Amino acid sequence: MIQDRADKPNFVNEVNRTLTDEQRKIYLDRLAEGERKLTEANTDLEKYEAYIVIGNQKYGLGQLGKAKEDYLKAERYNVENQAGVYTLLYQVELEMQDYESAKEHILKALELGAGTPDIWIKYITLMKEYFNANSEQLDKIFQDALAAVPDKTEIDIVTRYAQFLEETRNLKDAIGYWQKAIELFPLRKSLYQAEIDRLEKLIE
Repeated sequence: MIQDRADKPNFVNEVNRTLTDEQRKIYLDRLAEGERKLTEANTDLEKYEAYIVIGNQKYGLGQLGKAKEDYLKAERYNVENQAGVYTLLYQVELEMQDYESAKEHILKALELGAGTPDIWIKYITLMKEYFNANSEQLDKIFQDALAAVPDKTEIDIVTRYAQFLEETRNLKDAIGYWQKAIELFPLRKSLYQAEIDRLEKLIE
């Protein structure tokens, strides 16, 4: 469902993670280390990396709102224009149920890392599950992803697209993309061929 900020101004700022005492201690120790590195940071890159570490630990502890604050601080020092901070903002905002902000940041991540399949998959999932994107809109996103992601690294996009084509009853096209998956990743030929065989039976 598309989110309306006016109807839902309050987002989830904290969640209860199921952590053992040992796991919690690991997060807290890493958090302390990140804060120490921040006090010693001299360059923008060092500050960026420190805030990412701090935010990651708070996210792991379930402190979503605080993690977002640290990721936004990291963004200020993102002198190398890395996509990573925007995918982290997307992830925390998704869990906070702030879907509009999550969309804004995953699109920013795509601007900087359009060749990364995982970012496209996150965007496709967001649009499908939270923005009710129709088949035509999703197909366009998949096509953009296939054009942007380099050959040999696009296997996840290809298999997701094959599944999407089956969902929209484009079975012959789905078979074509499973065949492409075999070309890209022959080690999984038996797995992908099974999908082809199954779809061919549906067409008969």
